[in-house]
Amino acid sequence: LVQTRAQETDGFPMPLLLTLRALWGSFENTENIPMAGNVVGQNATYVCAQPGPVEICVDATDGLCVKTLCVMVTCPSD
Repeated sequence: LVQTRAQETDGFPMPLLLTLRALWGSFENTENIPMAGNVVGQNATYVCAQPGPVEICVDATDGLCVKTLCVMVTCPSD
């Protein structure tokens, strides 16, 4: 499960859009969910393509600027 949240602090422009990415693997359920307080979220699922470490990143953009946050996860070997 990959949960992401972003808040548009100045309220303009809207809407805020979240986009997940990784070098390999895939994401499911990546719909952007509007929330209270100019917050947008995602409750996505990452599906590993191979065992080992992978960097998962989320880009949050309001159309004028982009903020990126990345985290390393380890996919298990089956």
